[in-house]
Amino acid sequence: MNVQEGVRHGCADVPPMLIRTLLRIAQAKGASPTRLCLGLGFSPDDLCNQELRVSYRQTRELTARVRAELNDPALGLTAGQAQSPLSWGLPGLTMLTCRTLGQAMVFCADHHHEAGSLVSHRLDSHSGFLLVEATPRFHDPTMESLLIEEFFAAIVTVVRTLVGSSFAPAMVEFAHAPPPHAQDYRRVFGCQVRFNMPAHRLLTAQHWLSHELPGWDPYGCDAMRQSLSTLLKPTDGRDDLLESSLTWLRGRLNANPSLPDLARDLNLGERTLRRRLAALGVSWRELYDRVRCDRALALLQCTALPVDEVASATGFDDIRAFRRAFKRWTGELPGTLRQRLPASLGPRGVPGGLP
Repeated sequence: MNVQEGVRHGCADVPPMLIRTLLRIAQAKGASPTRLCLGLGFSPDDLCNQELRVSYRQTRELTARVRAELNDPALGLTAGQAQSPLSWGLPGLTMLTCRTLGQAMVFCADHHHEAGSLVSHRLDSHSGFLLVEATPRFHDPTMESLLIEEFFAAIVTVVRTLVGSSFAPAMVEFAHAPPPHAQDYRRVFGCQVRFNMPAHRLLTAQHWLSHELPGWDPYGCDAMRQSLSTLLKPTDGRDDLLESSLTWLRGRLNANPSLPDLARDLNLGERTLRRRLAALGVSWRELYDRVRCDRALALLQCTALPVDEVASATGFDDIRAFRRAFKRWTGELPGTLRQRLPASLGPRGVPGGLP
């Protein structure tokens, strides 16, 4: 079993960049993002949360649904062409602060998992060319060609955004056989494309790497890049069921959420959901309490909301029940915790009084 096969498909360690792109494409063609996400453990609104992580299994299912909905044989190329540096999140935004294309590419290569890539790759130089060799992170023949198409098309599209539309790789090679839409490859990449090769590879003339990006400022850009780099966080690799359950709960604390409701939205039976949570070492009550505690701590520490409003925002009708629960979670009362905090909160608890 190779390294890619050893990665658990249910591990929620993938930023949902591809899912966002596919839903945006589907919505533009009249499909319902809500319907496409149904039962997957996240909603279109959840995708606005930059902390959300999904599993390969969830990504594969969403991709299959979009494929069936749009009947686009070149969906990987379409998804790659729909991207920009901002599609890659913080790594893509940080690329804009680099002086040269080479620096930007190296930075994003170092942070490609944080950018949501489902492809592993290596960079090499050979005879005046930069070589990018790509391998899917997961062994899945049904998805491989789409993921490689998307990966290479996104690289070319993003680079053209950075240095201009005249950019084209020197050659692109694919390990798979020519698909029915092979002519689309040549149109997208603007260079020679070869199939049935030993590996998936993209070659670019090295002179492009020294191309200076527009708007580069040696002072402002370097400072901004340092600030953005501190925000990049490694993924924690939670199980997708656990991640989906926590995400679902965070959005419903004020609606008296229940385990049957969660099971229904995940397309699972209630007993099956209880059993799978137990296998992960958690119960419904523990998940519910974890989300409530996190929300209460955030509101107490970062806002000046009265304790009774904090209680209401975390799903408690009785402030006394909230105080007892908070003491059980943290070992102290909410008022005691707030007294230990610095008195630097602005109106309604927003630091510095910002709206």
